[in-house]
Amino acid sequence: MSSTAGDGIPRLRPVPLQELRLRADALVWAVEQKLVDLDSLTPVRGQVQARHHGSVLEVEGEVETIVTLCCDRCLQPFNRPLQAAVHELLELAGPDTEDLEGSDLTALAGSQTRRRSRTRAKPEPLLIEVLDDRLDPRGDFDPERWLFEQLSLQLPVVNRCGAECPGPPQARGNASTVPADSQHQVSALRAGRSSLAAGAEPPDAPAAAPPIDPRWAALRPLLP
Repeated sequence: MSSTAGDGIPRLRPVPLQELRLRADALVWAVEQKLVDLDSLTPVRGQVQARHHGSVLEVEGEVETIVTLCCDRCLQPFNRPLQAAVHELLELAGPDTEDLEGSDLTALAGSQTRRRSRTRAKPEPLLIEVLDDRLDPRGDFDPERWLFEQLSLQLPVVNRCGAECPGPPQARGNASTVPADSQHQVSALRAGRSSLAAGAEPPDAPAAAPPIDPRWAALRPLLP
């Protein structure tokens, strides 16, 4: 597999959390590639960034792509835009570490408020968010896997191709659905009635001739 995506952008790779911990700023990934586990029509395009806060990993991402789905009603394929704009706080705690304390979240909220105040004239109040998941601080953060999970959450539970959906497939034509032996009985019945209308004597039915299937008796009024 190539190590670069479109326009020479490097493909997403897992990064050790300890490496992120040593950074003073956020690590930013430009995204323009197809994800291994997501069958998309176009590459996933956007941006992801991760910032280490000691015992919390803050991850933000905004990406989009187009996927091909199968309509659950008409069973026809259709294309659907897929977008995700997500902000998550991931707790960094292994089996031997203590749970995150409230002071850590308070410090994170303060740093976020200061960072947002530099980009907004009037900073909005920041609420302490519930932690979304937990990572082992000795492990890696995989941005590609994270993106796959976020886009998968945006997939619809029920697939509908739109307001112009033609609906479920319908049976077409009646003759093809009538058994051959029944068609022969209908033809014989029509021929007999035509002869009687012309004044001809009805032919003597063979003694061993089987009766017309009673299930087709409803067809009699439809005959000319």
